[in-house]
Amino acid sequence: MITRIRDRVMQIQGELRAFQHGLRQTFDSARQQHGQDMLSGVQRSLNAMRPGWEIPRSVADGVRAWAFSAALWRPFRKWCLRVSLAGWLLTLILITDIPSGESPPLSLKTVAQAASWLKHKSAALWDHPGSGFHLLQNLAMRWIFIVLVVHWLFRGLPNAQVRPLEPPRWTHPLQQLINSLAWVATLERRFRATAVLASTANRCGVAYLKPKEPWGASPADMLERHLLSAEYVVLSAWKRWPVLKERAVKHRKLALQAHAGLVAAALRKEAMRLDGPECEDALRRLAEVLITIAERYSDGHLGALLPANELEGLTPVRHREGWQLTLMVGGIVTVTVGAAAAGLPDGAAAVAAPALAGLVMWWVNRRHGGQETGDAFDLFRPR
Repeated sequence: MITRIRDRVMQIQGELRAFQHGLRQTFDSARQQHGQDMLSGVQRSLNAMRPGWEIPRSVADGVRAWAFSAALWRPFRKWCLRVSLAGWLLTLILITDIPSGESPPLSLKTVAQAASWLKHKSAALWDHPGSGFHLLQNLAMRWIFIVLVVHWLFRGLPNAQVRPLEPPRWTHPLQQLINSLAWVATLERRFRATAVLASTANRCGVAYLKPKEPWGASPADMLERHLLSAEYVVLSAWKRWPVLKERAVKHRKLALQAHAGLVAAALRKEAMRLDGPECEDALRRLAEVLITIAERYSDGHLGALLPANELEGLTPVRHREGWQLTLMVGGIVTVTVGAAAAGLPDGAAAVAAPALAGLVMWWVNRRHGGQETGDAFDLFRPR
């Protein structure tokens, strides 16, 4: 009897392992297919501009690695941020002045007190809109620092150390889950630049094949957003590829930043040719430059993303991320203090300050349309 039960349990365990293996294979094949579809589009665009133009192997491997890791990491990060936001809002509600009494939580008396409190608050907010902003401001000042610190740690932990491309074997399930997510996050961030550069080269092929129409968008307009993204990943390439230790040599970091600025200047130079008469040659040349940068970046050659002869006579583009953050914080503080000291009517300052702060943030970031949501806290990552 005991032998039969043990055999049955072992059979069920084997069936569960087979089901998990099949489910993992299905999910992995879907992620691999996403990367293969992306590579197929890039290959068609390159062949349209030059027959027989093959994608370099390092670029193809980088795009596959990014697609494989992004399909797992990005949904996880999105849901973590959603759960964190929901928990933050719930905490804000719980720490407000909700009436509490000796009645049970689900009693009619407690429900009536909560309804009366909500009615009083809603009436007060309707009559005096400024009080609502004051309430939110007081609550946010209590918790915004904690939220920023937690978000900073959450975004920085997967990049705190250099990890190999192949994930090692772990024994404990919890350790396997945590280390696997950290490895996937590192992989997604490392090869995001390769995917962005390859996607921009693909857009060059799309613009090359698009028929010329007087009322249609020009190639420069079609590529503007993608070129901003490509320029941003080039300027921040030294932070994405984990070759710099936590306390990197300063002159090495400055040299990589200067080289990235020259490469971004070369991209701008090629993009300027899109407005000229030889637009097709300019698109082909721009795609060549993008693929070359993607190949050398994927190989880890951060100090030689382009040949030196192509960078001669160029003025490097400066990455002013730190100055932009300083300008943004200073502008928000200035408009908030100015709105409070302007002698506005009651509640008007509380309404004007967030609006002016949002306007300052938009004005500072409007030139960085290529910056993704995941890149917003790159400046705060531990090095």
